Amino acid sequence: MNEIIMKEITKAAKLLDMSEEDVLAKFNDICTQNTIDMAKEELLARGLFRQWFSSVKSMQKKSTTTTSGGFFKNAFGFFVALDEARDMMEMSRTRITNEYRRDSEVTYNLGKVAVCTKIVDNVINSEHEVTNGFEIRMMRKGEEVVKVLSSLPTNHVELDNGQFIVPIDTTEMYGTTRNTNFNKPLPKSEFRRSGVFIGEVDGVMGKYFFNYKGVHTKDFNPRTFEFVHFICILNSRDATKIHGATDKTLASLVYNVDLNEDDENYINVTIDMQDELMSRSENNYCALIDLDRYHSSVNDKVYADRFVFTDGTVSSVNLNATANGNRIVNVTDLNADFDYSDGFNNGTTCWIPAHMNIDFGIGSQVIVVGRTSQGTDEDGNLRPISINVNGLLVMDKRGGDVSHEEVVEDNLDWF
Repeated sequence: MNEIIMKEITKAAKLLDMSEEDVLAKFNDICTQNTIDMAKEELLARGLFRQWFSSVKSMQKKSTTTTSGGFFKNAFGFFVALDEARDMMEMSRTRITNEYRRDSEVTYNLGKVAVCTKIVDNVINSEHEVTNGFEIRMMRKGEEVVKVLSSLPTNHVELDNGQFIVPIDTTEMYGTTRNTNFNKPLPKSEFRRSGVFIGEVDGVMGKYFFNYKGVHTKDFNPRTFEFVHFICILNSRDATKIHGATDKTLASLVYNVDLNEDDENYINVTIDMQDELMSRSENNYCALIDLDRYHSSVNDKVYADRFVFTDGTVSSVNLNATANGNRIVNVTDLNADFDYSDGFNNGTTCWIPAHMNIDFGIGSQVIVVGRTSQGTDEDGNLRPISINVNGLLVMDKRGGDVSHEEVVEDNLDWF
């Protein structure tokens, strides 16, 4: 596919608030459905693609005040789990930098980084101004290429030796879709947030895997197990997935309880959250005493569905935050056998992130949603399973004392 077509696809994706991969897939569908030979009928393909773009853009404009039948969909329900917003590019940059520091030759030869050296001599840039320049070296298809630039990409990392590296996007394809950023610098920042949502999307009740990327994800933080309204995009190829729509999803978020009962958007809720959670995610439930078994089999699930929910009684709460902001809540099953010979058995450790409110105490009955993890101690022995929490429902709130003891971070299970 030539560069002109790819530029139009990129521009269309931006204007439609769609991923480039989805728009490219639509372009390929148009060619397939109309038996277009791209080698001979490129102009026809581009014309039909533009026609499709115009129809979708027109539909979006009509859906400014209503989402019924439009590109954006109304969602109503509750989040079971919602991860914290993470800068995926910062994580990738850190990982690649560490790889380069461990083995610079292998990392460079794999094309994961460009190595940049500051040039002492002055360089004339595209504006014919004299400026300092940089010699950029990188591997491309097994061959080294060299270029001189007047400035570095924004994602550059300075090393101790005065050199710079630029992490490179080495993913050539997303499934059958070409990655247009292949062999180019990774973006400096890209925030993503994922979660699990149960409710109605465009009038269809179900369990949906939610994904939201972009700067607006940092402020999109609805409380779990509270009924909310928001606008989203339904994945065109997988009806179990929904996506955030740039600033529209953030701006549309409202709690049902905050609406007046005479508001046209207010819904008199008859849904029982516990029943819906169990009926739609029965395979994700695990009793506390069986967490070892669940953890050993969780990798058989697709990543988005690797969450567990369990219930129990709060046996201790420590509000003193760890270095990364987590608080510790221990949950136990009062009906399970207790080993009096093990004086340290205080239940399952649950790492509660900073944005989640802890307004309950010891003795409270809770449903905890999260991802299981298991670390090792200094002798290499496995520690008990713990849970990185991203959803919490208090079924019976008690006000038992909570602790403010300083956390001794010898347990790194939250990683």
